Amino acid sequence: YAFLGQESTRAAAALECAGQQGQFWAFHRQVYENQLPENSGQLTEADLREGATEAGLDAKALASCPSSNQRSE
Repeated sequence: YAFLGQESTRAAAALECAGQQGQFWAFHRQVYENQLPENSGQLTEADLREGATEAGLDAKALASCPSSNQRSE
């Protein structure tokens, strides 16, 4: 559930898209093992793309995922 602000919403949408690649848990682990304090401004689209690549996802597919395109910056 995304309830901690924009970063939480952004991460939730990206994780949903990772699930479409069969990589939800790999990306979940990467995101949460590298998180900083809530709403610290560190979870940007670029951070998510980098994390997706590190977790073995197709970052281009993540960026073009419908859920990704529906979230606001």
